[in-house]
Amino acid sequence: MSCPTHANGRNVGQPCDPAAPMQAISAILNPDTVGRGSGEEKVLISQSLENRTVGLDSISFKDKNVNEQKDGKDGVVGYYANPAKFVPTLRPGSKLISTVFNDIVHVYGIHEQTGRISQFSPVFSHVTKEKGTPVEFNNIAACSNPKDDGKGYLYFQMKDTDGQYWIHEINLSIPGSSPSQVEGTSEATKGTDIIAFHDGRARWILYQKTNPGRGGGSKEIILRNVEDEEQHRSMPGSSGCFSESLQLARIAVANARTPANQDDQVFVYVIGQKNRIYRSYATITKGMPEFEAFKPLAQATYVNDYTSMSVVADPANEENLIFAMPEKGDGISLQRDPWGKQ
Repeated sequence: MSCPTHANGRNVGQPCDPAAPMQAISAILNPDTVGRGSGEEKVLISQSLENRTVGLDSISFKDKNVNEQKDGKDGVVGYYANPAKFVPTLRPGSKLISTVFNDIVHVYGIHEQTGRISQFSPVFSHVTKEKGTPVEFNNIAACSNPKDDGKGYLYFQMKDTDGQYWIHEINLSIPGSSPSQVEGTSEATKGTDIIAFHDGRARWILYQKTNPGRGGGSKEIILRNVEDEEQHRSMPGSSGCFSESLQLARIAVANARTPANQDDQVFVYVIGQKNRIYRSYATITKGMPEFEAFKPLAQATYVNDYTSMSVVADPANEENLIFAMPEKGDGISLQRDPWGKQ
């Protein structure tokens, strides 16, 4: 008799242990609401439910909190009880990520039944090859360029034939596209979180690097241009986000598209030591983004051990909306982080 973890062929590649608590969250601006005016635009929130199916919520920028995640109440749409065996579910610990291309919001995660990177919305389909080896890690990232709406890109870490780990890129606009190595990423910490954004000129990824040394070595966040191996650097102050006991940081990014007469900005958030949230930001100009040093949020913010984090920019009000599970609480919270305060 199979254990509960592997019942119905699920949890491919995972040990026979009870699944740890998880809360995958992915928030993105609903493209259909762009231009409605301040406060009327909406955020789409994809999230893992208790049975590891994917639920969907929608809130407006003016809302003060996220709708209650309970069956029978307004808010999250999803499978709440006894979903059929064919309903796709998330592998324990999998991230959810969202990106827009071809004018459609696409949501991705790790499929529990096969261990493959898969699209969960708007329709379910596998991204990685049929009968391929299940992906080893649960951290994935995606980005797209609004100026080239037909293209999207997905990133994940995979071992090559020599046993070395690299971050790989898949072109989502080409069905069945094979992963390609991102040069220079063999330095990434095994199992690192990965974040991606497009600044209108180039694709960038962020990941964790661990340097050899006493006490497990020093840790830092690296920014890298996917298309130019020479453009990479350590994020200023990122080592200060870590403690010796923190093995892997959780990272999020908000790409702020500002009015035509202003420069776009990118904000990077890290869940660092003691589960505290730190922030860095850069103004987008030609060349490599020049990020400020990481600092804790002006309003000290702590989250729980197993939540992911997702951030959406609200340029009209010059603030970012942070979605995560707080240190104390049983639901996703919404916190507003003003651009000018830190």
